[in-house]
Amino acid sequence: MFFDEIKDKIKQISIKDYLETVYGCEFKRVGNSWFCLSPLRAENNPSFSVKMPEENFWYDFGIGEGGDIFKLVQKLENCTFMEAYERLKNFLGIVPEMKNRKVEKILKKNNLDKAQHAQSFYRTIVKTSNEILIRRYFKTFGLPFYTEFGVAEYTSIKGEQFVVFPCPDKTNIISLECRAIKTINGYIEEVRDEYGKKIKRTIGNKYPWVFYRTSEAIVTESIFDCLAGELIYGNHLTLVALNGVGNVKLLPDVIHKYNLTTVHLALDNDEPGKIATQKAIELIPNEIDTFIKKDHVRAGVKDLYQLIKIKAEKEELCWQKLSKK
Repeated sequence: MFFDEIKDKIKQISIKDYLETVYGCEFKRVGNSWFCLSPLRAENNPSFSVKMPEENFWYDFGIGEGGDIFKLVQKLENCTFMEAYERLKNFLGIVPEMKNRKVEKILKKNNLDKAQHAQSFYRTIVKTSNEILIRRYFKTFGLPFYTEFGVAEYTSIKGEQFVVFPCPDKTNIISLECRAIKTINGYIEEVRDEYGKKIKRTIGNKYPWVFYRTSEAIVTESIFDCLAGELIYGNHLTLVALNGVGNVKLLPDVIHKYNLTTVHLALDNDEPGKIATQKAIELIPNEIDTFIKKDHVRAGVKDLYQLIKIKAEKEELCWQKLSKK
């Protein structure tokens, strides 16, 4: 009796809400149905429909199948009915990082876990991720790339394109750092807002990005700076990007989690960066060897990525002069 009651309640879960919340699907209304890009396969034009609220039935025109929410979860997660039942029972532990009243209401009502949403969303987009584009992305910005990063890309239903970094790493996802990009005539550019600021989005609970190698680490504010740090100081270092100065409070947790013994701080050469550096020094345990990298400060630039760009420009100028002789 109890099982049937729960099952009936689960059947009432809106399929549209579930897909928006767990898989980040974006819907558009067409007549009496809602359409999105299929979460079951890769496609460019939305052909996955949901009829609601009365019917609460899904249909994927690409594969010619449909059904209730139980069948959908079984196909999405490749699981049995009972496994789908358990996952749907725990649905109230999942929420997306979206700034709207509807989701804020869900969050407040159900105390949802953002990290679980980040994990589910990553599992979905990594299936159809474009590795060629990702490699081109790193090459465009002159940064090292390793498949172990687990970087993925996805395009929203609105046509917005993102490169996604799982944080702290792909095996232990707490958040996803999404950087907006655009591709023009084969060239990749980062998208900026009207004030020239890079457009970023966080899915999940904001957390530093880590690429572990050894117990000696370099700590920067952004992922780009971290990768630039490898080019400057060598690829023997563990890379730690705070993903914002606000995350400096999480540095002791990262040090403990990855058993770090030596930390090189290379935060931005600006007022927030200087304050964060001082805060980091106060937070890092006394037994940890701590050093401050000042190469970018001496060069008069903001961060390590700016430093490698200057070096690359100088090398390019030297090459041009030599080639003319």
